[in-house]
Amino acid sequence: MIERASVPCNGCRLCCINDMIVLHPEQGDDPASYETERIRHPLTGEPAMMLKHKPNGECIYLGASGCTIHHRAPLICRKFDCRKMYLRFSRAERKRMIRAGLLDRDKLDAGRDRVHTLPEGAR
Repeated sequence: MIERASVPCNGCRLCCINDMIVLHPEQGDDPASYETERIRHPLTGEPAMMLKHKPNGECIYLGASGCTIHHRAPLICRKFDCRKMYLRFSRAERKRMIRAGLLDRDKLDAGRDRVHTLPEGAR
C-alpha cells in the first residue's frame, strides 16, 4: 500500500480545483468506483480516465468539509504534496510552466508557504 502524503493543508483545497486527476489502474485505482471521464493521458497520449469535475472546476468529490472520498482517494491524491511540487522545479522552470498554463501559481505559492513544514531530510 502506498503511504499517503502528510501535508498540513489547514483547509486549503487548491489541489482539488481545476486539476486533472488521472487514475492509475496499474497501481490500484479502480476507475469503476469513481465518476470519471475519458481523456488522453497528458504525458503518454494514451487513453486514460480522470475524475469528473463540477461546473466550477472543483473535483466532483470535493465537499463542504473537504474530500468526500479521502478514505479511498486515487493514487495521485494520496501522493500529492504541494511542497515537493514547489521544490521539484527551479524558479525559471516554475515561471515558464506558469506562463504555459502547466502549473498554477496559487498551488505553487501554497507549496512554497508550507515548505518549512517538511522534515529536514525531505527538502
